[in-house]
Amino acid sequence: MPLYRVAIPSDTLDVEQRQQFSRNVVDVHCSVTGAPPSLVHVLFTEPEDQSARSTAHIAGSIRAGRNGDQKAAICRRLRNHLVELTELDPEEIETSLVDVGASYAMERGEVLPEPGSAEEAAWDAQT
Repeated sequence: MPLYRVAIPSDTLDVEQRQQFSRNVVDVHCSVTGAPPSLVHVLFTEPEDQSARSTAHIAGSIRAGRNGDQKAAICRRLRNHLVELTELDPEEIETSLVDVGASYAMERGEVLPEPGSAEEAAWDAQT
């Protein structure tokens, strides 16, 4: 369910770097939330507004229920990984996370369970 959209000019990352950053996103999300890697999605796009103050924007839609420390860790670690790959100034990278209620998302044709629920443990066992 988690979807991370990375809006960045096309000449900033080559294919290998995009693959590496995608692996970074999966690693960060899963290590912070415990989600299975197969559920994490990454989409690269061009920024809509080339005159924006930031060069890159990482926008994640994640299942609601994560606490502030988890969200801050995800944003900080993703920004750091992108800085390492691109040498962009951290001030040029915006990060944001949006909570999506579990009942508004589906994976494998099933509505997601709420984080921490008994249904989640059963759902995870099927993964």
